[in-house]
Amino acid sequence: MSTFFATTICPQVATKVFWIKINRVLAWSLVISPPVQMAIGMRFITGFWIDLAILAAHGALSLALFGKPETRERAWSFSMHVMGFKGAAMSERHRFLLAGYRIAIAVAAITLMLVTGSYIAFGLFLLCLYPLLRLPVSIMQHLYWAVETAMRRWRKRESADLAAVLVLFLYFFFSFFNLYR
Repeated sequence: MSTFFATTICPQVATKVFWIKINRVLAWSLVISPPVQMAIGMRFITGFWIDLAILAAHGALSLALFGKPETRERAWSFSMHVMGFKGAAMSERHRFLLAGYRIAIAVAAITLMLVTGSYIAFGLFLLCLYPLLRLPVSIMQHLYWAVETAMRRWRKRESADLAAVLVLFLYFFFSFFNLYR
């Protein structure tokens, strides 16, 4: 093993900042995935499974890095942590986490039902009905807040709203066009 590798690369892998950057790359790769899939002519189902794998990695890494959404009381709540309802007195950070958490609940329920086709999965599907029905709104909220946060990080607060709306429009435009294609 070289000295460069041991002193430069290995310590970076162990830091939380490194994993946060990897998580951001995963998140933005989901955003640019529809136009990339269209540009290279990828079949929809192949792109779907790739996106599902990236989404699972992003969700697991987000949960490991930032934890589950919590209210100010920090108590576990069935209605929030299983069914996806908003808790009382949540900070802006935890509302952002809850939007992503709802996406994870809905995608997990859909995937489990499609893969297994069992009655247990159907029961989970019914239990997760609120996050499932709210999935498009949760995606919009999570993406909007993510772009806003990125713009603040890049010190471009004045154009954060416009950028967020533009990214949302382009994401949904390319997603629907990719689905139709």
